[in-house]
Amino acid sequence: MRSETFEWAGPVIGSRVDTGVSGVAYLSGLGDGVFAPPPIGPLISAEILEVAQGRVQLLCSASESQFGLLRELDPGAANLLVNAAIACVGHSLTGPRQGWATVESRTRYIRPVSPQPGALTATAEVVMSLPLRTVVRGELADGRGQVLSTVTATLHLFDFDGE
Repeated sequence: MRSETFEWAGPVIGSRVDTGVSGVAYLSGLGDGVFAPPPIGPLISAEILEVAQGRVQLLCSASESQFGLLRELDPGAANLLVNAAIACVGHSLTGPRQGWATVESRTRYIRPVSPQPGALTATAEVVMSLPLRTVVRGELADGRGQVLSTVTATLHLFDFDGE
């Protein structure tokens, strides 16, 4: 039997809404260690490689604990990695008092993630922007650059009212 532990700060500690900074500034601060990462970050061993408005790239490590019965990364875990990058793109598009929500998401699994995938890269970027709606495409690639899965999501951008 194996075990794995990780530590995280509470989800409200360092919340972007409380910092008064734009999404890009917040993500850059996460990458530089200025802000505590959200609890999901340590769970998926995510590290920010690139942040720009409308584009984010994360480096992730698949843990043996995320593998399923067929000894490959569980599709839900693969989807989680790509959606983490898409969430970061959502943040990158917002100002200090703005947020976003996923309206629709579609996942396509292309190939399984082998038991020794090496580093996984989750990249997401805006492919179309409309007033209040943005379409983002994300992909998960292995250490050899082979695309393993893609996600297309529609995000709704909004202002926080009365807070």
